[in-house]
Amino acid sequence: METGAEALDVVPFYTRDQGPFSQVFGLPPAEGGMLVPKGRLDGRLVLDIANSDSGEWDSSRETLELDGETLRLTLALRYGLANRMEIGMDIPYVSHDGGVSDGFKDAFHDITGLPAPKSKEKNRMVYSYIRDGVTEVDIRESTSGVGDLLLSFGYQLAGEETKAPRAIAVRAGLKLPTGDAGTLRGSGSTDFSLRLAASDAATFSGRNITLYGVAGALWMGKGEVLEEQQRSFAGFGTLGLGWSPLSWLALKVQVETHSAFYRDSVTDVLASTVFQVVVGGSFALPWETTLDVGISENVFTETSPDVNFHFALRKRFGGASSCP
Repeated sequence: METGAEALDVVPFYTRDQGPFSQVFGLPPAEGGMLVPKGRLDGRLVLDIANSDSGEWDSSRETLELDGETLRLTLALRYGLANRMEIGMDIPYVSHDGGVSDGFKDAFHDITGLPAPKSKEKNRMVYSYIRDGVTEVDIRESTSGVGDLLLSFGYQLAGEETKAPRAIAVRAGLKLPTGDAGTLRGSGSTDFSLRLAASDAATFSGRNITLYGVAGALWMGKGEVLEEQQRSFAGFGTLGLGWSPLSWLALKVQVETHSAFYRDSVTDVLASTVFQVVVGGSFALPWETTLDVGISENVFTETSPDVNFHFALRKRFGGASSCP
């Protein structure tokens, strides 16, 4: 371990549930309790590659099959508008196709011993849901395009320094229906989220451990994806910790959850609470740039993608820049 070196600042993985029927809503990715300082800009380029393979649910009323890959590329911007105030915007590009990650997914579950169905046919594309004989969703060919735009606002409740040992912020998000609901690149609804985000680098500062957490609520407008079954409210939360043994490295683990977005279904994919675990790390690069690499796994199979590969490049602009 390096001695006398400042620990890498720990922030949450910028992730969320990437399930095909979940990612259409305005569920915000996890963020920490410290906002961007006044006059500075944080930019993130985030890539999530989620592999879904639910097998096939077939009941007297419902038939559901998910077998495909959802790729989400997001440009996330946060600007320090004033002391204690931050504004932001997320611009996503969403792609659904057969992908290339089935082999990686199967190998990952073989190595870890985690339960998951084996891919029947490599890189197959089927997102299908039939209810009462009516085909609600049937996507069998690749589709891609801009997703739903997310606008954000943050207010610092506690922690005024750039890297305060403890910080709490209230964060709000407004998701606009700019994506195509028919191809699961958006929900067709305007959604609003409100959450508290907290970071604590003081309690275990002697061990370079940071704790963080998020708790919030999401209100969803009337959408176009399974509209008769869509709920109008969901709760969500994140708990995590990061350990920075070196000035350029932080190892992180976080647990994410949200309540179901749909009702009146026997399938876990639509009607169950989601729990997923993300593990990985942050790597400091020159000029206030950080790279996050993580793997997300569903705790209860079928409720969210079998595995999600997460990459995020974060850069801070404005003010003095240094090379770590």
